[in-house]
Amino acid sequence: MAKRKSLQETLDQPVPVVAIGASMGGLEALSVLLAELTPTTGFAFVYVQHPDPNAKHKISDILNEVSRIPVVEAGDLERILPNHLYVVPPGKDMEIIDGLLTHFARQQSTGIEEEVAHMPVDRFFVSLATRQKATGIGVILSGLDGDGTQGLKAIKEAGGITIAQDHTALYQGMPRSAIAEGVVDLVLPPHQIASELERLSQQPDIFQSTAQAEEGEESLPPDEELKPILTFLRKAVGVDFSQYKVTTIRRRIIRRMLLYKLETLKDYAQYLRQQPQEANLLYSDLLINVTSFFRDAEVMEYLKKVLFPRMIAENNEGEPLRIWVPACSTGQEAYSLAMLLMEVLGERASSMVIQIFATDLSESAIAKARLGSYSRSEIMDVSPRRLHRFFTKQDDQYRINKSIRDLCVFAPHNIFKDPPFSRVDLVSCRNLLIYLNGSLQRRALTMFHYGLNPRGYLLLGKSETVGSSASLFTPVEKAYKIFARKNDVARRASFELQPRTIEVSPAPPVSRRVSSARPPALPVNDLEQRIDALLLNQYVPASVVVNQDLDILSFRGSTALYLEHTQGRASLNLLKMARPSLSFELRNAVHKVLKSGQPVRKNGLEMKAGGTTHYVAIEAAPLESDSEDRLFLIVFQETSAPVAPETGPVKARNRRIKELEEELANVRRDMHSLIEEQEAGNEELQSANEEIVSSNEELQSINEELETSKEEIESTNEELLTINQELQVRNEQLSEAYEFAEAIFATLREATLVLDADLRVRSANSTFYEMFDVRREDVEGRLLYELNGRQWDSARLRERLAGVITQDIQIQGFEFMYVLPNGQEKVLLLNARRVVRQQRKEAILMAIEEITEHRRAQRLSQEREAWFHAIVDNSPALTWVASVDRRYTYLNRAWLNYTGRTLEEEVGQGWAQGIHPNDRVQYLATYHARFADRQPFTTEYRLLRSDGEYRWMLEQAQPTFSPDGVFNGYIGTCADVHLQKELNQELDRRVQQRTYELAEANTLLNQTEMIARIGSYERELASPTMLASDELYRLFGYKPHSVELTLNFIDAHTHPDDLAPTHAHLEQAMQDGLPFEYVRRIFRSDGQMRYLYVRGEIIRDGNGQPFKVVGFKQDITDVMLTQEKLRKSGEEFRTLVENTPDIITRWNKELKLLFANTAFEAKTGTPLSDLLGKTNQEMGQPDSIAVPYMDKLKQVFATGKPQEHYNSFPTPNGLTLYFSRMVPEPDSDGTVQSVLAIARDITQLQELTENLQAILDSSPAWIAYLKAVFENDNPDQVVDFRLAVCNHKFADLQQAPAQELIGLPVEQIASLLWREQTLERLKQIRLTGEPFYEEHSPTGDSEGWTAVSATRFDGGVVVTGLDITALKRAERQQDHWLEELRASNQSLNTLEELRQHIRQRGQFLRETSHDLRGNFGVISGAASLLTMVSSEEERAKMFEMLQRNMRQATRMLTQLLDYARLESGQETVQLTTFDVAQLIQNQSETVEPLVTEKGLWFRTEGTTPLLVEGDSLKIERIVQNLVLNAIKYTRQGGITVRWQGADSENQWTLMVEDTGPGIPEDVLESFRRPSGSPSDDSSRPASKAVSDNTGEGIGLSIVRQLCNLLSAQLEVESELGTGTVFRITWPRRYSAGSAD
Repeated sequence: MAKRKSLQETLDQPVPVVAIGASMGGLEALSVLLAELTPTTGFAFVYVQHPDPNAKHKISDILNEVSRIPVVEAGDLERILPNHLYVVPPGKDMEIIDGLLTHFARQQSTGIEEEVAHMPVDRFFVSLATRQKATGIGVILSGLDGDGTQGLKAIKEAGGITIAQDHTALYQGMPRSAIAEGVVDLVLPPHQIASELERLSQQPDIFQSTAQAEEGEESLPPDEELKPILTFLRKAVGVDFSQYKVTTIRRRIIRRMLLYKLETLKDYAQYLRQQPQEANLLYSDLLINVTSFFRDAEVMEYLKKVLFPRMIAENNEGEPLRIWVPACSTGQEAYSLAMLLMEVLGERASSMVIQIFATDLSESAIAKARLGSYSRSEIMDVSPRRLHRFFTKQDDQYRINKSIRDLCVFAPHNIFKDPPFSRVDLVSCRNLLIYLNGSLQRRALTMFHYGLNPRGYLLLGKSETVGSSASLFTPVEKAYKIFARKNDVARRASFELQPRTIEVSPAPPVSRRVSSARPPALPVNDLEQRIDALLLNQYVPASVVVNQDLDILSFRGSTALYLEHTQGRASLNLLKMARPSLSFELRNAVHKVLKSGQPVRKNGLEMKAGGTTHYVAIEAAPLESDSEDRLFLIVFQETSAPVAPETGPVKARNRRIKELEEELANVRRDMHSLIEEQEAGNEELQSANEEIVSSNEELQSINEELETSKEEIESTNEELLTINQELQVRNEQLSEAYEFAEAIFATLREATLVLDADLRVRSANSTFYEMFDVRREDVEGRLLYELNGRQWDSARLRERLAGVITQDIQIQGFEFMYVLPNGQEKVLLLNARRVVRQQRKEAILMAIEEITEHRRAQRLSQEREAWFHAIVDNSPALTWVASVDRRYTYLNRAWLNYTGRTLEEEVGQGWAQGIHPNDRVQYLATYHARFADRQPFTTEYRLLRSDGEYRWMLEQAQPTFSPDGVFNGYIGTCADVHLQKELNQELDRRVQQRTYELAEANTLLNQTEMIARIGSYERELASPTMLASDELYRLFGYKPHSVELTLNFIDAHTHPDDLAPTHAHLEQAMQDGLPFEYVRRIFRSDGQMRYLYVRGEIIRDGNGQPFKVVGFKQDITDVMLTQEKLRKSGEEFRTLVENTPDIITRWNKELKLLFANTAFEAKTGTPLSDLLGKTNQEMGQPDSIAVPYMDKLKQVFATGKPQEHYNSFPTPNGLTLYFSRMVPEPDSDGTVQSVLAIARDITQLQELTENLQAILDSSPAWIAYLKAVFENDNPDQVVDFRLAVCNHKFADLQQAPAQELIGLPVEQIASLLWREQTLERLKQIRLTGEPFYEEHSPTGDSEGWTAVSATRFDGGVVVTGLDITALKRAERQQDHWLEELRASNQSLNTLEELRQHIRQRGQFLRETSHDLRGNFGVISGAASLLTMVSSEEERAKMFEMLQRNMRQATRMLTQLLDYARLESGQETVQLTTFDVAQLIQNQSETVEPLVTEKGLWFRTEGTTPLLVEGDSLKIERIVQNLVLNAIKYTRQGGITVRWQGADSENQWTLMVEDTGPGIPEDVLESFRRPSGSPSDDSSRPASKAVSDNTGEGIGLSIVRQLCNLLSAQLEVESELGTGTVFRITWPRRYSAGSAD
């Protein structure tokens, strides 16, 4: 294997750079890529990512953890090294210059910032393409937006490789944009991208070929390997690239070779022939469209400020301004020029006609240009001002406004085949000529010269020039490559008038030999250069190089004698410069060379120059050239004058005559040739004239048709004008509606989204961005479910939105919960419907309304309503609520209890049924009348009570209104006034006794006051006398009205200490006007002191002046005495606390002592004053005592639940054990303010516990008491058990001291009990109270047994265990003896079975021998008959009989051998992996003739393939035996074989089903018994065990034994007259030794 060489070792070229661009999700993909990348690729890697504001770690630190190559953060002017990854810092833009990473300032935009696209990936990729050319590789990973698309396009145009991540990208925006643009060569997951980079690094030779192509000779024609490719491409797409620059073509082809892993151009040519579609891909590569808006800002500025104003000024009024943009790509150049013209013209734009013709070879590019829609990355060079003026944002695209699009006409066009546009004022052809060789450049420039107006201009790219066509154009501004048309040249454009689809004939081969007239470019010293210059100037004959038009291209030697400039316009035409006597001969000589291709020489030409006669010889020779133009070398040589021989005049005259005759003959020959050519030309012209005449007639006919069509078109045009006007009006209306809709969309208070059919966000209004605090670029173009941490990824929302698109179902009032980053929840109400946008694209308009406050208010209203219902339901008054429709909607519990009816029976109008019939009509009339005028009302009626009695009710009702005054209904209350009603009725009947009844009522009132011991009074302030009720007299111990109650009387009976306070209260009430109250001690007439509670109020007159006091006095002596008793009880409680032996303390949140009784003081031996305000540690207690106690206090404060604590404490009387219970004391708001702790001395109890422990330890069984742990102190909810008591035997089993086990949860001791079932079993025992007993081996060792019993006790469970191993051993010994006895009986049975088996085998052999003898007898008889039969038909029957019986005999012998091997145990299992389906298919082909012979069908059904492990040969024998047995006994129908993988992963099933006669039940029973059982007779010959119509066959015995050998389970189901099913279940995999 050849040793691998890196690229850097192979090439002395810049380090190949792999640029990786990504955004969101890119870091994960890059981590996968780096993990698969080796450190020896020789590539340098640069990672460019959009900045993440939430990033907490540097990207380089994260990637270093997974990368095998060094990862560093790129610095300014840092040289790139192979096998390194450079991370561009966030927020910085970089480019690569001469192998250095360089920072450059980011372009600061003006205007609206959100419209400025920042594309760091595009910028770096474009820089890489410019600097690295074909040694750059671009990779796009996960990310949003379309950043990187234009950069990949530039890399691909430069010859580099472009790769994008496939569907594994978390965010598809960046990869999908590049793929849709068609600039991606490979679409792969990250790990395969790494593999592809590894492969590319191993092909340095192809990279070197690309680099050499960059440096190659531009003028060289395609080599022999390249020509077949270009020829095939010309035939496939109709475009000849042979005259394009070889470097460009080679670079693009090598790039394709890299993609397909091809080594040579011949390989690629072969691939091109095998894959014809590759021609279109290569064609697309060669025509890659790289352009941008306002490319070369300085040039654009010159056009705007200088050239365009000049062109507009020079333009004739009324004539259009025409511009041609060849090779326009996707239209950015044409649109840029249109926008510049609009800016220059300003308000004059409407008065000038502008026509911009933009052409290109690529029809796909032209289609995109016509649409005029561009991504954000494509418009990043457009200023915000132009963006707002000339573009319209549509979803995530920016489209050129229609006014600009209407100026531009786009069309496919080949400037070398199609006629050029004419009368244009400007040709803008930038960066096309750099891809063409000299010949095509000249042709193109000639075309442009032809198409331009006399005052036209030509704009070329910054790397282009007019070159050899300088005679056609003159420079206007060299810095910006702007040229003006020359009008004094004779050259004319030539172009082919032929259909675009006609194949171009291949050009004749052109020799690569350079003309001899060109000196070799070899390095020489100065002397040699001087010698060459001297020779060229003085000794080279005068000569010129001319083209086919006789234009002089080059001079050699001194030509002044032969050529001179004529007066007038300057010209380099040979015939115009030559001496007149030489012109004809020069034209004639060139004509002959052009015709024959051979050099022509003419001697003895006489000419006059300067009055002197000279004799000249001229020679014309063809000159080979790389271009398509025919070139000729004309050599002038002066000869000496002819010397006349010294002869007489006659001879001289004869000689002269002879010369003239020869010259005349030559002229005649030339004339004859010219005449022939002229006659041939005339014939061609005649033929062409006839064709023209014919065509003229056809055109005349067509013209007439066109005239007719013109009239129709004019009529149609008028209709179209009318329709166009209507459409224009409609368009304006639509525009207004669209603008109106956009304005509404932008000003809506609700957040609004527009989603496309894929649920990607196309646009959103400002409310959405404000509500969710997101940016436009983070939202637009992304899936709705990806927004805001995937909070919108709801299955219900997905389903609803899918219904909107597919079924046009509107979403109304869909509630959605949204959580803000700060944890705050928002309740959103979603409404959505399907809309159709421009280009008939379906979209979803979704409005989002925040109803958080509404829902909060609704919940508050519901809570208040529930609160109201609770109050009303608990109110003793009967309450009802009626709605505006006058129907009862609510009745409280008191009403329902009173009437004894349910709410369903009462609501609506059901309540009226309970009103007395005599009162119902009157009540309903009042009810409806008050509803009509919405006034309060009070009425009385009789209502049926639950006991069947009608009771009088007093009903009061009030109308209810909403806050905005809307009537909501009525609310009413009812009181049982049956008693009052009866009293009133009684009063009505006894009107004459009214006075008496009033007195009686007054008495009743007095009695009421007397019962309540309340006396009322009133007194005018100006009078000392008060008006008092009878009870007030009694309060003072007097009979009513027996004394005069005055102010002095009251004061005289008042305790002296209370006089001043009572007067002060009265004066204060007169000042502030508020009610007053106080307690006054009085002395009754009997001297008894009573406490009176006094409450009163000052009554003021109309002027606001106090004039009366009213109030009441209540005897509260009993209350005061009770309070005194409570005070005494408190003192007694304090005495009890101080004298109790229990220690009582109270602690605050700082764990400091607030209160302690004297027992605590005695416990500590320290005065209480020194202890208050201190913690246990501050009191000097040891940490071993203080810290646990304080921890318990903390738990009480933290949980609010009581805690228990045990601790020992050194007291003055010695070490004492205490049990403490700590109880929380909550405040009114539920928070624990303090903890009350009570500690009791349990030293004696501990001694009793130790005695009990000693008793437990003496038990031979282990004992444990498990105490239940309750949830929230609820005894019905047991959550755990904890060990409370255990003996030493239990502790020994747990291998831990008993003290450490106490308090452990049950899960930590479950291994001794019932493991994971322990907790549930203990809960069950505690719940049911039923004892439990079980014997088991806790350790799983059969040698150790324990009897465990459990019983409920005191809310817990007592568990005891006893070792019963000895008892179990005794039982086991007994079982062993019984087993030996059974084995003896089994041996006796086996002997009997063996005898039976021997008898059956003998019978089996006899019957088998009989069958074989029968078969051989038939064979013998048939063989003897063969010699006797005479016809071929009878002989065929005999042969068939022989074959059938031979097959039967062979099959029976094979079965006997199988049976014998199985019986003797000689069969072994050979495990292999095989396909069950293939095995059964092979078997099917074997038995097909037998099945066909009997007229049966044979079917196979099963999983294909089904790979299993097993002995394929034995399984094949099983299948064969079952199938042959089925064929043998099946008379009609057929056989089905099925196989499948069973439910269990390690099993598979085979079924053979036939439609035969079936097997009798007794045979089935014997067959189903286990092999070797007492009644097993499966080894019997099946031929006799089963009748001929039902037989089992010997094969089935073999099947059964083979199944046992292979650990398979055989099942048989059969029904007489229906058929039999054999089902075998096999292991799919055998464990070691399982099939031995």
